[in-house]
Amino acid sequence: MRAGTHPREKFDQLVDEIDGNEGTQIAFKNLSHYSYITNLTDTQVNEIRKKDFILLVAPRFLGQHEKRWESFPNSSNSSDDFLTSHDRSLLEPRVTVSGRSLIEQQRLISFNRMGQPPLSAKYKRDDSEGQNVRLFMMDSGFNLEIPELRDRPGPIKTYVVPNHRFPQEHLGLKIKRNSIKDRGNHGTMMAIAAGGRTIGIVPKSDLELVKMCADYDDRRGGSKILFTVEGYQNAVDYVMDRIEEIKGRDRAAKIVVNFSGSPQRYSDPEEHENARIIWKDFIEVLAEHGVLFVVSAGNDGRRGLTLAHGYITSLGTSQNNVVTVGGVLADGSPYMDTTPEYTGHPQGGSLSLYGPVIVDIRDNTGRFVTGPNRNKGTSIGSAITAALLVYFLGIDPCNADPEYADLERKLYRGGIPSASKLKRYAIESSFKRTNVHPPPGLPNLNAIYNMARGRVY
Repeated sequence: MRAGTHPREKFDQLVDEIDGNEGTQIAFKNLSHYSYITNLTDTQVNEIRKKDFILLVAPRFLGQHEKRWESFPNSSNSSDDFLTSHDRSLLEPRVTVSGRSLIEQQRLISFNRMGQPPLSAKYKRDDSEGQNVRLFMMDSGFNLEIPELRDRPGPIKTYVVPNHRFPQEHLGLKIKRNSIKDRGNHGTMMAIAAGGRTIGIVPKSDLELVKMCADYDDRRGGSKILFTVEGYQNAVDYVMDRIEEIKGRDRAAKIVVNFSGSPQRYSDPEEHENARIIWKDFIEVLAEHGVLFVVSAGNDGRRGLTLAHGYITSLGTSQNNVVTVGGVLADGSPYMDTTPEYTGHPQGGSLSLYGPVIVDIRDNTGRFVTGPNRNKGTSIGSAITAALLVYFLGIDPCNADPEYADLERKLYRGGIPSASKLKRYAIESSFKRTNVHPPPGLPNLNAIYNMARGRVY
């Protein structure tokens, strides 16, 4: 039920009529609706949907069959979702990448201008490294035992969506209660890319890591990562509560939120709309607090999908506080798996800018954290972009980079930059690295520029 449209008593009366209030009620203070979970017959569903104060009636679990959460496939988290009936010629690489160019790909966003070599390895904008800026990362889980996260100078705070928010049958036969880890290391790689001790762009930032799905470190059985309505609501409500708490203490607090997964479509329209409502409310609350929400475009460009299919990516526009990140290869040409815009559609999504799609995450000894060349996809670009936005918020405006002095002065004119100014700054300081004409739905190909430097990226 949409809060504020009808007296709460009407909702409570309906619940009592259905099953005597034997089900589970959910009412988060930052989400503008109430929820009730119970068993219903098809007849009850149809009757309840007719009531003018009911927003929607949907199945309890989201995406059980067609769900694909990660923004890139890997060996430990694969499924038939990655199969395609496209002609195999579409899957051939557009660019041949040598061993040397993989190194250049890792340094992609350190290039100064298209066609010019990267700056000196010693160059770095300054030593702020995200200090006094908070980055929320909502992901599949995080391995905090890896030195890149364990030994970083900035603090880490974690939150795990409680197990009771997930159906027991989807937690597997054996679980670690409230474990922050995941099986596929997706979230771990994103956190290291953003804020790792020697690899990350902002190692001094305050990381708040939110594990928000039913994927546990020693879970057995299927490999798919599943979300539930309750899990979504619990995770976003936690982040909103934390932001309100932080902003309540300090209105000038600097915050960026990142979700590098890329959920797409659901076979049931009600499931899809339910998820969309939750994230729409979340984005609006972030906007009220002047916080940017960075998401990956996803890797469905060869599967006939667009940003309009995603219940999160369809919410991004060129004007709001959503930053949607596509992917480019080492030479700046488009990563053809990037999910494109649906141009001209009111909910077609908006690609804000682009980031690298291949980064080999290694620890301080040079050893691969999860295996070479496995970290491929727009997830990486999303995490790196979020980290750079954190970096931009933490730089000293009195020490402007000569090349971007005008932009930086504009960014900090009037104090801490608003979300819209920060988004505009990130876009204006990005640039093309190739003369390749972008395909439909992938405009501009402007890739982010890492003024943090001094690290892998």
